[in-house]
Amino acid sequence: MTTQSNPLIKLLVNNKPIQTFFHNGEWYIVGKPDTEYTIRIKNPSMFARAEAIVSVDGNDVITGKPAGSESTGYIINPDSHIDIKGFRINESSVRRFKFADAASSYAAKKAAAEGDTSPLNTGVIGCMMYNEYIPLYYGVSRTINKIFPNKSVPLSYDHDSTAGNPQIFGTTFSCSRASQSIESLGTQMGAKEESNIRYTEFKRDINSKTISVLYYNTLENLVAKGVIPKDNPITACKPIAFPSDVNYFCPEY
Repeated sequence: MTTQSNPLIKLLVNNKPIQTFFHNGEWYIVGKPDTEYTIRIKNPSMFARAEAIVSVDGNDVITGKPAGSESTGYIINPDSHIDIKGFRINESSVRRFKFADAASSYAAKKAAAEGDTSPLNTGVIGCMMYNEYIPLYYGVSRTINKIFPNKSVPLSYDHDSTAGNPQIFGTTFSCSRASQSIESLGTQMGAKEESNIRYTEFKRDINSKTISVLYYNTLENLVAKGVIPKDNPITACKPIAFPSDVNYFCPEY
């Protein structure tokens, strides 16, 4: 086990970054139940804007639906970051990210409301990032997504608070829900907070896709799994950061 920074994702509690642990090629953080957190996403490009599709427990943080390559994303200016504080419930508000036991998570409540008995992907945060496509030939600027496209067209957002891996897709998840630890962590909807967005134009450079994944759990579970600091192998089933694709805001549970 070593400590080093995840290249795209940082988690903040009380505006301070949480320590990240690197173990067997994967990043982990310790979560504490009832603690609100913020996801900070960095655009490392010095020249191009980036679209960041962010998932928590496998769900798109904008739409609440299973996250994937066709999900919507936040736009980040070059060499800048954004702080995402919660699940988006409309164009002006979010519900704060808050660590909770997996059974109380947004993913679990959403699954129960929808009658979904498939395994939960609690305990994982993902970021899929695309740079903006900029034509090389002179005189042609960015092609656009219309401001109010239909559902078949990916929609991107520009977040007002912008401050200047493993196989995730197409993977068969074979672990049963019963095999997941009762004491494992998930993320629930916390307090409502103002967070305004506006629509913007963006075209992805499809060859620029990068995926960054950050796992989280309780200190006791991470110690038991050998992440901090014992040498036991990690044997628990891995949740999936981006299990599917779709659009629009998160229903509240």
